Amino acid sequence: MKGKIVVIGLDEPFISLSEKYHIDFIESFDKVVSLDDIEIVYIGVSQLSVEECRKIIIDIKRRCGFRNIPIVAVGNYISEFILRESVYAGASASLTLPVSKENLMENIEESTQPVGKRVPLDVKLINPFIEGTKEVFDVMAGIPIKRKSIFLKKDYKMFGEVSGIMGLTGDAMGSVVINFPKQLAMRLISGILGLEKGEINDDDMRDGVGEILNMIAGKAKTLLASTKYHFKLSIPTVVVGHGYEISHPKDTPCIVVIFVALETQFAMQVSLAPQKNEK
Repeated sequence: MKGKIVVIGLDEPFISLSEKYHIDFIESFDKVVSLDDIEIVYIGVSQLSVEECRKIIIDIKRRCGFRNIPIVAVGNYISEFILRESVYAGASASLTLPVSKENLMENIEESTQPVGKRVPLDVKLINPFIEGTKEVFDVMAGIPIKRKSIFLKKDYKMFGEVSGIMGLTGDAMGSVVINFPKQLAMRLISGILGLEKGEINDDDMRDGVGEILNMIAGKAKTLLASTKYHFKLSIPTVVVGHGYEISHPKDTPCIVVIFVALETQFAMQVSLAPQKNEK
C-alpha cells in the first residue's frame, strides 16, 4: 500500500503497525492538510454521540469529494449502535475492538482493494457510457464536460448528494449510477428545462436526473447491443443524501469515471457482468 493511513481519535491497536504502514495519528480530520496520499481513514467512535459521528463522517466524505477513500468506524461492543449508524452515514465499514494485529492488517488490505476483483474486467464496456454522458451534457444541456480520471471502486457506497440509479438486466446484469453535487444537478436540470435554478423544485431535480440517466444508458445500450454486454433498462431511481449503498452482481468490478463540468466534479459508476449462461 503506497498511501498513508489516517487514524482519528485512536492509538491502539494501530500503533503496533507503525513499522509496516505510514500512519498519521490525529485528533480531528480538519487538521489534515492534503488528501493526495491518503489511502484509508479509521475513526474512533466510542466517545462520540450518533450526531457527532454522523457529522464527522459526512464532513470527511465531502472533503474527499469523488476520491474513493474508505472510511472505517472503530469502536468497542458497547458502541454497536453508533458503529451501525456510522455505516448508514456513509462509512465503508465498521470494526469492533478488541482486534488482533493480524485481523487489523487483514482489514486494511481488504478495505483498500477494489471490489469485484474475482471477475475479469473488460475496460471496453465503460466507453459507451462515457460517450453517452458527453453527448447528453453537450446536446441536451449545452455544457461541455471533460473526463478527469477512471478507477476501480473499493466499495459500493455512492458518491455525491444526488444519485440516479438504474438496474441493468438481460444478457448482462448490473447497474449504472450517476452522482452529482446538488448544486451541479440543479444547474444541469435548469439548462435542460430552460428554467432558472430558483424555479426548480426537488421533484424537478429527481425527474431530471432520472431522465439524464435514461438517456446516457440508452446511448450505451445502443453501442453495446452487439456485444456480450447487451442489456435491458429498468426505471431509474433517484436518491438524495449520503451513505447509500447499492447491490451489485457478486464479485463484479465497479468502474468509476470522474468528469468535470462547470469546474465541478461528478461521477458515473458502472458495474456490469455477462450472465454465466451466455453462449
